[in-house]
Amino acid sequence: AMTMADRIVVMKDGHILQVGTPTELYETPVDIFTARFIGSPSMNLLRGTRAGDSVAPSATGGLLIGVRPHDLLVGESGSAQGTFILEGTVTAVEPLGPETLVHLDTDTSSVIATARSKTIPAVGSRLQCQAERGSLYLFDAKTEKLLGRA
Repeated sequence: AMTMADRIVVMKDGHILQVGTPTELYETPVDIFTARFIGSPSMNLLRGTRAGDSVAPSATGGLLIGVRPHDLLVGESGSAQGTFILEGTVTAVEPLGPETLVHLDTDTSSVIATARSKTIPAVGSRLQCQAERGSLYLFDAKTEKLLGRA
């Protein structure tokens, strides 16, 4: 649908959740269902908290932090301020040519990140990945509605 349609209707249980262009649905999903439905691999979700401009994973947080696998990068350094960092154990790797999808178990969740280097991380190794400010989606953990970006 993303490549063939000018507009897409996302439905769940017979109810319309969102109508928009493929780009609108991908960049501004109204809820978690749409965010995970649009894009492959689907958006990672982690429980978290927000304090001011900082967002951090937390098993008891009232937020769900969404980050797309192509925005969660392995082995690339960014600006220290505003960078969202996760550490985890590699459980699987999927080499795709110019990049590799890296499956990680973190303290709070399982995620998929992207490694753009030619070096493929070993299964069982621990590593850090990060997402730059502006690439995170914040959802209310109860309503699952989009609250904004961070």
